[in-house]
Amino acid sequence: SFAGATCNQDLGIGKSAGECSNRPMVKFKDFVPELEDAGGLFRKVTFEEFEHALARANDWIAEEKIDVLNVETVVLPNIHSRFEEGSTDVQLKASGTAQTDWHQFIRVWYRG
Repeated sequence: SFAGATCNQDLGIGKSAGECSNRPMVKFKDFVPELEDAGGLFRKVTFEEFEHALARANDWIAEEKIDVLNVETVVLPNIHSRFEEGSTDVQLKASGTAQTDWHQFIRVWYRG
């Protein structure tokens, strides 16, 4: 996933595009372990190892010459649920009445 505001104008602060076009923007990119097996009646869902997501993050940083500000591990519930929007969903649901799966991923904050 990739996100980041392009200008204060996007945030409704009232700056014109010309006023913020030269400003460095803070952005982020998520590296979520990929689904390997969706599971089934007699087998559980499996994801790639966390280290593979870390390797993808390192490759992206090196190949794109990214100006990294911070790297963090984020843990969120149910990001792979068909009812959720993944690692950038602003409202993830977890309840005590149903199974909640928590997933960790790598988020790289960088200057873009």
